[in-house]
Amino acid sequence: MNLYGSAQVAIGVLLCIVAVVGAGRMLRELRDMPDWPAVTGEVTGLSRDEDPARPGRARRELTVHYRYRDGNDDERDGRAPLRTDRSVEAGQAVRVQVNPRDPAQSRPVAAPRGVVIGFTVFCGALGVAGLAALLSGLARVFPT
Repeated sequence: MNLYGSAQVAIGVLLCIVAVVGAGRMLRELRDMPDWPAVTGEVTGLSRDEDPARPGRARRELTVHYRYRDGNDDERDGRAPLRTDRSVEAGQAVRVQVNPRDPAQSRPVAAPRGVVIGFTVFCGALGVAGLAALLSGLARVFPT
């Protein structure tokens, strides 16, 4: 048995798994990201709302409350689940996407679209490297 080939197979499988999970998460983020114009808003507070799926229990993620001005320069309030690993505080600036058809509908932007696309491409490259390591390792473990 070729130990080097076995290690290569293990690394290849691990890289493929990381790539699929990472790319899946980023593609889901892209799918959920509307193509609305973005404005700068301000975080007004954080709360832990009740989870509708589990009455009486709090959601796992925090809810961010924010204020923004729409295209008509009207001040509006919004809130949404906090989908970021960064720390967020009241008074902090936040990018908010505003629905041009209904300015009362908004969504805070966790990451710019370009960053999400870039990370998705990186995950794809990681998957290709993992697949190459996997196939090369299998060739070493099972020589023809």
